[in-house]
Amino acid sequence: MKSQFYRAAILTALGLAGASVQAQSVGTVSVNGTYAPGDLLVGIYQPGDPNTTVLDIGSVSSLANGETWSLGSYLTTAGITLGAGAEYGVIGTVNASSSDKRIYLTQASGSPTPVSGTANFNTYNSAIGTIGGYEGPQPLSGGNDWYNNTINTANSSGQLVNLGVNPNAFVGSPDLLYTLQARTGTPETPDLSFNLNDAGTLTYGTVSAVPEPASYGLIAAAGLLIVSLRNKLSRKQA
Repeated sequence: MKSQFYRAAILTALGLAGASVQAQSVGTVSVNGTYAPGDLLVGIYQPGDPNTTVLDIGSVSSLANGETWSLGSYLTTAGITLGAGAEYGVIGTVNASSSDKRIYLTQASGSPTPVSGTANFNTYNSAIGTIGGYEGPQPLSGGNDWYNNTINTANSSGQLVNLGVNPNAFVGSPDLLYTLQARTGTPETPDLSFNLNDAGTLTYGTVSAVPEPASYGLIAAAGLLIVSLRNKLSRKQA
């Protein structure tokens, strides 16, 4: 009887803890070369590898906290093995109407330069659209790759380099996603961050496999409840 009671209490505790851990959703990846404003692109560069790659991870409007994308097979196709010095970044645009023009950029530290007005938006939109036109593996020697467009400041034709934009963070480090409103010219408070690990899993927001602070509190409270109930039962049995 006592063991059954303990079991019920433990299951209740685990249920309380699990209720606060957010479920993950698995995002889709595209390399079909049909990037359009509204989607997000992730670019990846590994020093020493001959190629970089750009992948479409879907609509920004469908982003979910805890969403993950498995990029391992796409990295293998591109001949990329993540290791020391690997970098990644996320970019995108929304061109919904004259009053709804947005640029999406990740930035590891600081905040992006504001983008104000239709003309400036069009410059960013064109640069990001050009990068989106080269989805999949791109050789470093071709000049249309992620490294030359976003990292290599010596490249005079780099799409985002020439705008002073570097959306990259090192693999294993968070990369904050900012929304730049062309209408107001002010970067919004950053959304949640992306993080790419060396196994090729990209995550947006918090990782659900790790309990949040609230979860730890529930687990601790549940543990105290079990101890209290056990002590009461022990006194009754004495």
